[in-house]
Amino acid sequence: MNSKLRLPQVLGVAVALLTIAVFSTGVRGQMIFDDYRGIVANSDIAHFPDVLLGSTRPLTELTFFINYALHGAAVVPYHVVNILIHALATVLLFGIVRRTLQLPRFKERYGVAAPWLAATAAATWAIHPLQTESVTYIVQRAESMAGMFALLALYAFLRGATGSCDRRWMWGAAAAAMLGMLSKPVVIVVPLLILLYDLTFLERGNRWRWHVALLATCLVPVVLLALPNESSTSAGFGAGRPGPWVYLLTQCDVVVHYIRLCFWPDPLCIDYGWAPVRGLGDVWCTGIALAVVALLSVWLARQRRGTGYLGCWFLLALAPTSSVIPIDDLAAERRMYLALAAVILLAVLAGWEALRWGGARLKWSVGQRAALAVLPVVTVLALLVTMTVQRNGVYGSEAKMWRDVLTTRPENMRARLGLGALALAQGLFDEAESEFAAVLQRLPDEIPADRPSPVSTLYSLTQTNLGVLREQQGRFDEAESCFREAVRVSTRNADARVNLGIVLSRAQSSPESKRLWEEAIGIEPHHTKARFCLGWQALKEGDVDLAREHLGHAARGRGELADRSRDLLAQVSGTVGHKKAQNSQKD
Repeated sequence: MNSKLRLPQVLGVAVALLTIAVFSTGVRGQMIFDDYRGIVANSDIAHFPDVLLGSTRPLTELTFFINYALHGAAVVPYHVVNILIHALATVLLFGIVRRTLQLPRFKERYGVAAPWLAATAAATWAIHPLQTESVTYIVQRAESMAGMFALLALYAFLRGATGSCDRRWMWGAAAAAMLGMLSKPVVIVVPLLILLYDLTFLERGNRWRWHVALLATCLVPVVLLALPNESSTSAGFGAGRPGPWVYLLTQCDVVVHYIRLCFWPDPLCIDYGWAPVRGLGDVWCTGIALAVVALLSVWLARQRRGTGYLGCWFLLALAPTSSVIPIDDLAAERRMYLALAAVILLAVLAGWEALRWGGARLKWSVGQRAALAVLPVVTVLALLVTMTVQRNGVYGSEAKMWRDVLTTRPENMRARLGLGALALAQGLFDEAESEFAAVLQRLPDEIPADRPSPVSTLYSLTQTNLGVLREQQGRFDEAESCFREAVRVSTRNADARVNLGIVLSRAQSSPESKRLWEEAIGIEPHHTKARFCLGWQALKEGDVDLAREHLGHAARGRGELADRSRDLLAQVSGTVGHKKAQNSQKD
């Protein structure tokens, strides 16, 4: 086989192996933050189809279900799947860039260098430290899966459109887009990105019906978002979030920050705690800059210029999370997963154009230009590898990550709460109390109960943890006071209600305890502790059927309470069976 024919395959395998090698340095890290809620403490993860219900990303949840069914909560297999998804996305990006640069309109300019430029862009994108949140942070698999399917959709469309409109590739593009939207709704922009790609780069053809098919896949996220889902508690209008206008203005600074991180990804932060701006006067400079970028990108795209398409790619990829739909976390690096590709490709092509321009004046051959490019490319890749490996190390410990957040954002009180919760779990009461006190000291003296906000949520969680601390210290009156404060300011805090009910029922059964536990399962239907308490209460009251119902839910979970629930269920079943047998003998 001709060596030229093998070069794309060799380069594709090389960038995939590089990706796997770099991110394999993070496979032995802990599960952190939302990993606990999404995997460790998720009682639905072992039950199909419950794991998919009420989720806006059911395909991602399905992969977690399979991971758990095969390996339980062992952390390495989850990391392995994340890395393989990212490696596949890297190969797809390589294929898209290479084939685009070899289209008739670009072949004369980039044809010989196309595989190398594509490999450079794909490798740089793959090992960039900004990608660690989407790859090393296990529960953010949704972002890399969505990005992988988005790239697969574009790759399949490109193959179909340049191959006499091959139906198999076109249907594959629609299927990939749908799978991406089932992974995370942000893929809703992909049909528009593909349409823009067609209009910008490809020869005119009769492909309108395929674009209609791609647009039809947008019904998937629309339906998922219209149903009751987990995103309603973290995104959308109201619930104490900034209004659409304030959120949009704040994103001007956030997006400019993202762009800076593309070129110098330090310091990175998993939890920015970004504060909303007060008005247009705070962001007029970044707002004007982004408006110019947007207008210039659209104008260049209308001229069928590649730079215009890349600008539109960047803005559209960020549009679902950085426009007018408020999200609790105003800034998150994972949102750059797909958008980063446009910035990297623009930088790589700009560097090559600079070499061409200099080489033309100095009369360098293509080989001399390529040789000159090796040193800066290797240097940049080596620097990125070093930074990504270091960042993967930070993911190795939740305590290390929270301290990293405080180094970057000292005012972030969620990080202090996280460190306090870790200290409490380790029995370091003085250290935990110090962290909780530091959080409460930074919060307002009066927290209204009728205004849900990030501040009230933080206050409620801090009071809950402080209540647990007081309970473990045997200071039950103070624990009750803390739990009541947590319940007062938050209608969504199930843990505070459960713990308050337990404190109230210490001496004797309390009607308020039962009401609090029922409120808790209204918030979290599979809350193991709340279900166990209600099941135990029902047993004491002699209501065996109700006890079975609650204990059955509790037994679905994991941990000591789930084990005790299964034991109680077995005892209840044995007692009931024995009584039935006695009654049968009497008859």
